[in-house]
Amino acid sequence: MESQTKEKRRDLRMELADRLIEQIESGNAQWQRPWEPGEVLPPVNAVTGKPYRGVNYQNLLLFSPDPSDNRWATYKQAEAQGWQVRKGEHGISIEKWSEFERKLTEAEKEEKRAAGLSEVPDTEKRFGVKYYTVFHASQIDGIPPIERPDRDHELEGKPDPRIEGLAEAMGVEVRRGGSKAFYRPGADFVQIPMAEDFHTAKGHDTVFLHELSHATGHESRLSREISNPFGSEKYALEELRAEMSAAMTAAALGIGFDPAAQGKEEGRETETSAAYLAGWLKALPDKDRKQILMQVIKDAQGISDYLLERTPEIDLAAPEQARTKEADKDTVRLILTHRKDLKEQVEQDLSADGTRMEVTRSIPVSEVKGRLLDFAQSAYRIETENYGPVWVETGFRLGEMEDPLVLFARESMREGRTVALTVSEDGKTTTLEDPETPGRAFATVHERPARPFALMDDLVILDSKSNQGRPVSGKLVEVYAENQVELMRDDGTHVYVGGPGQAYSPELMEQMDAMRGRMVEVGLNGNGRMQVVPAPEIEMSAPVLSTEKPVPQVGDRIFFTPIVNGKPDPEFSGSGKVLHIEDKDAERYGRKLTVELDNRNGLNAVIDERFVEMQVLQQAAEIKAPEAEKPRQDLQALLGSIKGKEISLHNGKVVDAYQYLDQGLKRGYDIQVGSGKDGEIRWANGEKVGGLVPEALAPVLRSAQPEAGKSLGDTLRAEMAKMQSLEVSKAPQKKAAALEIA
Repeated sequence: MESQTKEKRRDLRMELADRLIEQIESGNAQWQRPWEPGEVLPPVNAVTGKPYRGVNYQNLLLFSPDPSDNRWATYKQAEAQGWQVRKGEHGISIEKWSEFERKLTEAEKEEKRAAGLSEVPDTEKRFGVKYYTVFHASQIDGIPPIERPDRDHELEGKPDPRIEGLAEAMGVEVRRGGSKAFYRPGADFVQIPMAEDFHTAKGHDTVFLHELSHATGHESRLSREISNPFGSEKYALEELRAEMSAAMTAAALGIGFDPAAQGKEEGRETETSAAYLAGWLKALPDKDRKQILMQVIKDAQGISDYLLERTPEIDLAAPEQARTKEADKDTVRLILTHRKDLKEQVEQDLSADGTRMEVTRSIPVSEVKGRLLDFAQSAYRIETENYGPVWVETGFRLGEMEDPLVLFARESMREGRTVALTVSEDGKTTTLEDPETPGRAFATVHERPARPFALMDDLVILDSKSNQGRPVSGKLVEVYAENQVELMRDDGTHVYVGGPGQAYSPELMEQMDAMRGRMVEVGLNGNGRMQVVPAPEIEMSAPVLSTEKPVPQVGDRIFFTPIVNGKPDPEFSGSGKVLHIEDKDAERYGRKLTVELDNRNGLNAVIDERFVEMQVLQQAAEIKAPEAEKPRQDLQALLGSIKGKEISLHNGKVVDAYQYLDQGLKRGYDIQVGSGKDGEIRWANGEKVGGLVPEALAPVLRSAQPEAGKSLGDTLRAEMAKMQSLEVSKAPQKKAAALEIA
């Protein structure tokens, strides 16, 4: 029988959890047993070639009669291929999640109407699970022999070079030496003994993968809680994640695995840790025990996926996996960010089989709405209208299993509920809410904004082999940590800079924060630690004198070009206003001019007039002083004038004017006022222009003047925040309608 009942699945999960605990306790779990290259391969479907994941992965490996043949199929799949499952064979149960239509009961419809829905459908989409039985290739007659992948990449007796490449791709520093292996999240480095100190190459590779699994928990990667006291439950669970992930990754890479080598990890003995973990899990109630183990399996799968995606020259699919139409589509991921200055990034890479270009699009968004399909450590998978099912990365770890946010996400996923995911204007608060149930929202507040790595134009790790400690200059945009900052170069590109960090202190962070918006230089100090310092003043010099010497004065705007090897070098030309002239011993040494450079955010250059060509663009007397800013109308008075005022929307509904405007601004929308007396006023979201704002609000919005450097929406938002003391009129109001955003 292909499918099974829900009750059967529940028993199966409990059975899997208990069996895993028994194996952990006895030291006989799959990730606790050694294997040689090719002896263990990740399970795949024999017909589609699709790899099994998560709970199915562990279940099939647990009961596999031969892990070196990783093929499984249902009875019907085998029959369709002309194969035959032998009589009397017993299969293994797996689960498959998919979308289905569910008919609403009259009581459910009435409940939705009571919640404010005017149109209630007869059915709703849900995300449910079905259960199937699969059989191992050794149980099927007629199935062809397995095609073993080439092992040309293996170097006998030497560590697999791809793991070193993986560490570099992750930006993790690797330090070698000593007798113990460990990962330090504060300084973000892995310490591992020399390769010759291991008994085997596979032992070295096992420990390396184990420590890199821990390193994925760094806040710049999967952002997992990893600084746990030795001997605690959280410490033991992180060890279990790393052990399982290392085994999954080794199997996918086709390399050997030696769990005993993990005894080299600092402060840990494998047997003691495993026995402690098993004893602790057994003492938990059945529901908690199962929930924790299933979450650990999911976490380990996510860690392994992260490692495999960054391992050079690795085909994540099984050798026999057929290409599908899906493989030819672009991969889209949405990056939740408050930033309006970051643009979509497109990455192209040759596929592992060398037959096509794979395209990944990373798109910035501040709000996503759709049915919640899944979630991981720091991302949600949401069914979106524009992109279909897509992962939305938040940059923050979602929380522990008992966290209300996680419980709400589980419930929403189980019920196929539509959710709205948003980020605050300062990027420090992310909110997951049920848009159909007012007040059902779960916010997470952080000290600093998330790091939008995928939206950066460039990534520089100061002490990497490719950079070799070279400093990087630019305007300091954001400080994410003591060793992670974002710069904007002169050409407008955004670059993320990281490196070994100094010891954390509030004073250090305050010093770095104070330099935001200024030109800085980021490099390594004498101790090899990252430091951020104000950029030095630019001094233009060259060995040849200029034949023509304009005589600019203080206050003039000039254009200058350095002389290099006797010729003007236009690449380093510049312009700006002369602030100061040093003319002491001018006849002997020439004059030195301090110039405030145009479009360089206050950066000054010191120019020696002997080594540049200069041209006066505008004399000081010709430069007009900026006009005084026109007095702005009192925004609070303007906004107060619409308090309690009813207006009609374009769909005929009547709403409170102040609430309507406040609701739209809180959702992050801007307001675009057309030119001219009768120009249209519309809602806007970035470059996208939306629905019309009711004409009744036009007098207020046309009179309101934005503050310098701010949009009208940002100005109104700030002013309304100051009006918290204003209360919405207590007179009965009709329910505010949703914004009409096209």
